[in-house]
Amino acid sequence: MTTHLKKEGRELLLKVFDYFKKEQDNGGSLVSVNAVQKRTADALGVSAKTVSSVCALRKSGSDLTPRQRVFPKRKWLHLPATIKKEDLDLQKQTIERVCASSQVVSRRNAFLRRYLKNVNSLAPSQFVFIDETWVFSKGSTKNSWQDNSIESLQQPAKASDGKRYIIVHARTKNGFIEGASLIVGTKNKSLDYHDNMRWFKEQVLKKLEEPLIIILDHASFHSRKSERYSTAAWNLLGIANNNIVKGSKYIIDELAAFYGHEILWLPPYHCHFNPIELIWGIAKNHYDKTITSTSGWEKDVLQPWKEALDQITPEVWRKCVHHTETIIENTYQREKVIDEVRPLVFIKRLIPFLNEHYLDGQYVFWPDMASSHYAKDTIAVFKKYGLRYIPKTEIVPNVFQLRPIEHFW
Repeated sequence: MTTHLKKEGRELLLKVFDYFKKEQDNGGSLVSVNAVQKRTADALGVSAKTVSSVCALRKSGSDLTPRQRVFPKRKWLHLPATIKKEDLDLQKQTIERVCASSQVVSRRNAFLRRYLKNVNSLAPSQFVFIDETWVFSKGSTKNSWQDNSIESLQQPAKASDGKRYIIVHARTKNGFIEGASLIVGTKNKSLDYHDNMRWFKEQVLKKLEEPLIIILDHASFHSRKSERYSTAAWNLLGIANNNIVKGSKYIIDELAAFYGHEILWLPPYHCHFNPIELIWGIAKNHYDKTITSTSGWEKDVLQPWKEALDQITPEVWRKCVHHTETIIENTYQREKVIDEVRPLVFIKRLIPFLNEHYLDGQYVFWPDMASSHYAKDTIAVFKKYGLRYIPKTEIVPNVFQLRPIEHFW
């Protein structure tokens, strides 16, 4: 009767046959005939320990069926039955709508004009780019279980379960500022305000020898105001009065000005205007590949992260800055076109509308503080056609809720 062997059985048979052929060519056994387990292991191409373990199972009368590997219990994440393209489009539209809001547009235009004015000046100041990121003491999870069914399986033990470290650094066109790296182990999502201010003063400002422009985002530990309002004034009228009388000043602005530097704030939702964001991905990719399982102490993270930052060569940094400035320039040109078209919109749409519905002149044009609303060309149109409008100096900053149209949007 012929026995049908599976692939694994045939491979083992050939290994034993080849081993006996070697003994035949050798004119005798390759090892002592008394070393039975060793001869068996060599013939099958397995370890002597495996042979010993299987023999022990037979001797104890245990079942020789291979034990199934026990995997840790996995956590199931229940997702919607279908993720429609319309849902993704809605998320994209939401982001675009937020970035197109008057407050964001105003800040974006202010940033673009100040940045490019410095770049194109005869004696441009050097930029200092500051940003924060985080790493885990065991690296970050790269792969996960996914399929096309309703449920998606998450890995049971994520590398990111390790201790979390927040990292802040500063870089000029010449490289990272020496000694400016700040690494803080924390379970919180935000860096301690006092730690950040102390670092900013001692490790950044005091090491800058010439007046520079420092680019920051609006992280909570950057954005503490010099004048803090009482809770009793936390209403629209109270906020409006405080803004009119005191204005909005940040402590970090005053601190930088004291040392002769200027803060240029990134507009909200525009982290891609900061080239340091690009190098985080390069550095963290290297860090995750080289980090080994550690106890989670800061000393275990410092050296691998330092080696990761060394991957950012001057050429890599130059490309990152060039890429970012290309984005800034393209965005500025697009906004410039919008600014040039806006007066035409007033002439073609707004003025005919007012002439039809407000011949008595009982109206006032109430724009937001977007720079395009008060550009020279726009003001010229207002004056030429006698349009009544609220001067920019009388607009309350940072309280867009006062304008009813914001609720309409």
